[in-house]
Amino acid sequence: DPTCNNSSMFSAFFGSTIAQYAASPTTKTIPNCGQANSCGSLVDAAYADGWRSFYFPDGFARNNSSGALGTANDPVTMVSAAGFNINGNIDIYGMIFSNSANVNDLGTGTADIHGALVTCAAYNNNGNGTLIYDPDVLKGTRRSTGSLVRVPGSWTDRCTASTAHPPVITCS
Repeated sequence: DPTCNNSSMFSAFFGSTIAQYAASPTTKTIPNCGQANSCGSLVDAAYADGWRSFYFPDGFARNNSSGALGTANDPVTMVSAAGFNINGNIDIYGMIFSNSANVNDLGTGTADIHGALVTCAAYNNNGNGTLIYDPDVLKGTRRSTGSLVRVPGSWTDRCTASTAHPPVITCS
């Protein structure tokens, strides 16, 4: 993807376009998340409400005042073409995709990413943080990125998904 427009790089990892990912009923879109002092509370509230897949159209910023995001058993999937900026002593568990990522760009802290980070253009890490590839964490992200598909004649014909976010499945 020499132009780094996310099309082929994102599709290779997610099997869809960024627009499809953002429009999925299992994805929470959080705009205006480019400042750590406001973004942390928005993401934490969505995570507490059960969201695990996130799209940030204006970028993502988080610092140690926001604390950890996700767990090894309950990871997150985060996507933004606008970039990620992570600083301080925090842990993020899950899959991150972006055109660019700055981790500890200020040179302070040990922001650790457990799972994977895929970036198309630029990656900067000036601190002591680490990228820790964790296949078990990545397996956990698959639960939150799938979509529901009805198969005619199967038992799912008796199941419905609510319009709540995240959707609730009810089968009769």
